Amino acid sequence: MPTDRAALLAEADSILHKTTFTKEDSARVESLLRLADATTDRSDLRRASLAQHSAQLGLPAPIASMSADTKFVAYLREGPGALTLEERRKIGTERTQPIRAAQSAGTGSAGGYVVPASFSDTFLTILKKVDELFGLATLFPTRTGSPTNFPLIDDTANVAAVVAENAQSTEVEPTYAPCVFGQCPTWRSGMMRASVELAQDSHFPLEALLAGVAALRFARGVGAAFITTLLGAAGLGVTAAATNAIAADEVFSLIDSLDAAYLPNAAFLMSHATFTALSKLKGAGSGNYLFPVTLNAEGRPLLAGFPVYFSPSMPALAAGAKTVTFGEHSRFLRREVIGSLQLKTYVERYAELGQVAWEAFLRTDGALALSGSNVPVVYLAQHA
Repeated sequence: MPTDRAALLAEADSILHKTTFTKEDSARVESLLRLADATTDRSDLRRASLAQHSAQLGLPAPIASMSADTKFVAYLREGPGALTLEERRKIGTERTQPIRAAQSAGTGSAGGYVVPASFSDTFLTILKKVDELFGLATLFPTRTGSPTNFPLIDDTANVAAVVAENAQSTEVEPTYAPCVFGQCPTWRSGMMRASVELAQDSHFPLEALLAGVAALRFARGVGAAFITTLLGAAGLGVTAAATNAIAADEVFSLIDSLDAAYLPNAAFLMSHATFTALSKLKGAGSGNYLFPVTLNAEGRPLLAGFPVYFSPSMPALAAGAKTVTFGEHSRFLRREVIGSLQLKTYVERYAELGQVAWEAFLRTDGALALSGSNVPVVYLAQHA
């Protein structure tokens, strides 16, 4: 059976003009007309009705061609009904799986509205503020979520040398090693619900609210997974003598444990609570603070002269916990599938509650780039 509306109507017309018309023909025509009606794009009719209604109220006519941001906001407030037929086909329906497993390996996630740049910028800004590892990490965008490698060159073990005149230079090749990524997982924010009245309030910045809520959820979920990956790949720098405290000398021992090649871009990463505990350390005799809080030119807190970044997912001071990392955190790769940040609107699912729901999707994972015997990030572990 044809699926194009014009072809469906043409077939129905040809049946109606037959010299003999049976009950089967009647049923066939009704089926064709129902299918043609289901495939009709009513976007133009809807826009014309809105224009007529605006004219009756003395309001300016709505813009005929909506921008990406305007259309996105319309989708958030009204659901798929605000989109064209072709756009609705791309995002699927509320009853379809938002992420189609058959497509995820080759073409990335499907079934949601790909967010415009304005939403993405707000989302990423909040994400990096909540968990600063997202800002420290190096973005590694990929077109698909299939397994891939990130090429690495680490030459920290090799040195230059003086070669005698007319002598042959030694052949010392850099260390090449790939950082291996497996199939990229899809993270979901879970349902974010609000009343229909709130969703329809044109004066309420709905898209900004959703960007903030989604960013917070991803920062806590993805951020925790990234910290686990980072701590699992980092090297042990020093073990503290106490289970729930860090001595000043242990901070300097952690710095010394990092290969000097990574020191120019090194920084600390810890929780706010751990930084507060370190800032409270005082000299036994003088009573002066050992690490008085100072800021660099960008307003970043410093510890022993190195910048400090914060992640709420870094472990608290407890027995055996890896509480502080130090090193070149830009060696942590944040892989993200291009176009995978999507948002889906659910209008029907919570209609009986007078609510609309949204769900965000993002395909991302992370890995610490390692090659050779040196590791770019080391950690401090509390005594067990």
